[in-house]
Amino acid sequence: MSCKKLDISHFLRKDRSLVESFVTPNPLGLDALVGKLLGFEVKAVIESKSGARFIHDYLENEGWDVKMADTRKAKRLAPFTCKTDKIDARVLAELSFMDIVPEIWPPSIEIHNLRELSRYRILLVHKCTNLKNRIHSILIQFQVPAPTSDIYGTCGR
Repeated sequence: MSCKKLDISHFLRKDRSLVESFVTPNPLGLDALVGKLLGFEVKAVIESKSGARFIHDYLENEGWDVKMADTRKAKRLAPFTCKTDKIDARVLAELSFMDIVPEIWPPSIEIHNLRELSRYRILLVHKCTNLKNRIHSILIQFQVPAPTSDIYGTCGR
């Protein structure tokens, strides 16, 4: 995850005033955030994007009530022509305050890992197919006859 500071911590108080804080999305930054809000009942809403799983799990382990928002549905609930992280955070805070966050279900870590493994396998299969197609293309381009009918079979290797 990048060391860029994120405005992941926009807070809406009961009087609807907003408290902003910027932290780095790493254990040190998140610890500072948790320490700042120690003793408060916190409801956090995170957009579902890269790195959100880590932040979700980390804050949940700290005892926070954390929801992952479906970005597309949240955008439909509060469309803005000017879309910035600051506006998005404000919208999520408002949706949380009204208890209408379009929540997605974060899968268990086992299911998450299986999904990642499947995605990686698909990537490798695509790369393998691309390489085979490239080899066929080069053989045809330079008019090199294939030594066997199936150059990737047992005899062709």
